[in-house]
Amino acid sequence: MSDPTTDPGVPTPITTDLPGVGAVTLTGTVTEGVERGCVVLADDAGTALASLLGFDTGAHPFGSAVTVTGRWAQDRVSICQQGPLLEVQSVGA
Repeated sequence: MSDPTTDPGVPTPITTDLPGVGAVTLTGTVTEGVERGCVVLADDAGTALASLLGFDTGAHPFGSAVTVTGRWAQDRVSICQQGPLLEVQSVGA
């Protein structure tokens, strides 16, 4: 069997591991995603930090500055295509 680290003809495996094996905390502004129904947490420059799964925009409407704690949802799929998916566990102002 060929070794992909030494054989240039063998493709290198692609990994999709995201940082933060456990809970992760992000701070930013709640923004409306480009896809209908998507909620995105953006940094001060407007760059998407994460697509927020299970986020309540009634409690924290678009434009709110929040700190979100959750887990990366590596096993989930979504139509939201801005940032990695984050399953929200708690939200603070």
